[in-house]
Amino acid sequence: MTGCTKSRPAQRTEYYCCPGYNETVSHECAPICHSSCGNGICSEPDQCLCDIGWIGKNCSTECPDGFWGQDCINKSACVNSAKCNPHDGSCFCTPGWKGEICDEPCDSGYYGQNCTQQCWCNNSGTCEPIYGNCICTPGYIGDSCEKRCPNNYYGIKCNKTCRCTHEAECIFTNGSCICLFGYEGQFCEYRRPKIQRSALIGIICGALMGTLIIAIIVGVVYFRRKQKSDDDPKAKKASSVADDEDHYQGMENDTTDPTDDISSGVDMKTDSGIYAEDETSVAETPKGDAPKNISYSRPSSLYPPSPED
Repeated sequence: MTGCTKSRPAQRTEYYCCPGYNETVSHECAPICHSSCGNGICSEPDQCLCDIGWIGKNCSTECPDGFWGQDCINKSACVNSAKCNPHDGSCFCTPGWKGEICDEPCDSGYYGQNCTQQCWCNNSGTCEPIYGNCICTPGYIGDSCEKRCPNNYYGIKCNKTCRCTHEAECIFTNGSCICLFGYEGQFCEYRRPKIQRSALIGIICGALMGTLIIAIIVGVVYFRRKQKSDDDPKAKKASSVADDEDHYQGMENDTTDPTDDISSGVDMKTDSGIYAEDETSVAETPKGDAPKNISYSRPSSLYPPSPED
């Protein structure tokens, strides 16, 4: 019995390897590939089985960008120009990006591969995420945005020239002009007419005069009203009655015996005429006797009539 086989038995009496196969030292029939399979193995005569991530007749070609796996049939999920590992599909991010599929930009102040490097930018400058260069705000220059624009220049990278005239100050960030007194216009190119300055002075003086006139009028009105109140008889009478009432109230609150003052020779006459002596002198009153012929009177305007009257 004869025939070819891919497996060589121990006995060679009846079997031999088929065409395209070769007998190995272990008496096995191995396929023959006349060209090297490189990154793979010879699986059939002149046919290579490539390793994961490799393709081609000789398994010498790596998977094209964006594909990976056995025979490169899997499509990569990497973004932002990240390179896909042809063997396992992992992403190798370009500088300035991070994340599993490289879809996250570097955090503020960081740059480079996997965003591991830190940069320092002054005056609100931002860090360029790939190479770490500082992007300066308008009006600043320098590696770290630490310098202001030189005089007469402004803007991004200080590449614009100021147009201010008549010694006006140029704002280094946006080129606007701060005019000296007496000038106006976008670039301070116009001299302000003198009539405008005079008008301004006139307005100020007018406001001050108006305030003074109002103060005078208020003072005159107040003075006249006060004078009219002082000349009014009714007002005077009311004031006099109020004074008398205050005085009488004080007398009622006084607990001193009137006879004490009389016996001591004190004159009891007052401006309001509350007490009045008769012709008999207090001094002539015998010592130890009660004073006599002393009459007490009260103004009818201060005291209402008693029920007995």
